[in-house]
Amino acid sequence: MLLFLLIMTCTIFANNCGKMYLNNIYDSVRISKLTYDVQRSWTGAYDTLHARIYEPLNDSRTNRSLLIYMHGGGMLRGERSAANVQLLCSSMARKGYVVASIDYRVGAPNKSMEELGHVIVRSVQDLNSFIRYSKANDQTLGIDTNLIFLSGNSAGGIACIFQQYVDLNEYPRYIDVSSLGPPSGLGNLNGKSTKVAGVYNMWGLVNDTNWIQSGDPPIGGIQSKYDPCVPFNYSAYSCAVFSLPSFGSNSIYLRAQHLGLYSSVYAFQSNLHNIGLDTLRYIDTTTTQMAAFCYHVIHTIKGPEDSTALYACPNPFHDSLFISGIGKDAYVILDAKNHKVKSGNVNGAVNTAALPAGVYRVVRKGKETRAELTVRKE
Repeated sequence: MLLFLLIMTCTIFANNCGKMYLNNIYDSVRISKLTYDVQRSWTGAYDTLHARIYEPLNDSRTNRSLLIYMHGGGMLRGERSAANVQLLCSSMARKGYVVASIDYRVGAPNKSMEELGHVIVRSVQDLNSFIRYSKANDQTLGIDTNLIFLSGNSAGGIACIFQQYVDLNEYPRYIDVSSLGPPSGLGNLNGKSTKVAGVYNMWGLVNDTNWIQSGDPPIGGIQSKYDPCVPFNYSAYSCAVFSLPSFGSNSIYLRAQHLGLYSSVYAFQSNLHNIGLDTLRYIDTTTTQMAAFCYHVIHTIKGPEDSTALYACPNPFHDSLFISGIGKDAYVILDAKNHKVKSGNVNGAVNTAALPAGVYRVVRKGKETRAELTVRKE
């Protein structure tokens, strides 16, 4: 059920002297929208669930890492279309990730403990549904199902933690799943596993750090050290659940370290709950920390950097262009008519003073390796 209802494209050029998944490799992104499930909301009406997909344009890779992002809002409000969410997702896509910012069912008739439990269950069900959907549609999305990460801010982070680390028999007493069905959900029941490569928590919490066990996926976190809503360490309550203990990013980090799980933590020297999404400066810090966590996990899974890597900088270029990559394969530069205008070996400077302004393709060719990117001369 892959319905692309909206496609926004921008001219994009690889901008690359950095490392894929760690640095900004692309200048812009392609944004599309798909429908992944239909489920009943708390009102009893059917709720159509969409995902906004951010990906580098002109990216021919078919084994990309997927980041699934869940917005905050206390699970009672919030939208994936919020400007700061779009900015964060676009920033991660420029690093080479496919990013899916997903709808999930929000809202409740009241803020009782019972209803709070219900919104958590629905959010986890919808996240499980999208994970299964993405794994079944990996070729269409161009992703590696072994490189899927979850992230979310505040309530979205809580949903990610519940989905990946809380077993059914560990759900807190206020969450009655009997009326809603199991947290695994009923959407996209295709037999695919809902395990992922890692979770990056943005100021979410756990009610019990023992939920995290040996063998669980790596977990990183970022949060204000003096967060007034969710404790950075521990509190007997939080703004999310007043009557239950709450453990924030640093407690989660210490638990993961104790178990030998890879983890990271970053503290903003702030007393604002959502500072990591409030301004460009703090969004940049958030995406830098998130990318560093994911990059480490990816290269732990995949091993050394892909030998097909190809970079060119600066981009746009003028009188010279530096083309780099792993190994010693040859490259060719093709103009808009597919004519070869330059060639050589990677990891060297190219004199481009005589080339007219325009768009060019750099193609890496080797016995078993091929990669391609687009550059522009101004």
